[in-house]
Amino acid sequence: MISGDDFSITFPLVMQEVDRFVANYALNLNILLFKDTDGWSSQHPSWFCVKP
Repeated sequence: MISGDDFSITFPLVMQEVDRFVANYALNLNILLFKDTDGWSSQHPSWFCVKP
């Protein structure tokens, strides 16, 4: 498993590199959206991939 955070247009390079990684290794990208966005750690979606 590999994962990270800040998958949002606020961080375009994060999105670009994650998308490239997922494409290079033919992985499924999973995005975690948070309902409570008041805390600093939940303002932007997180992501994860699991190696098949």
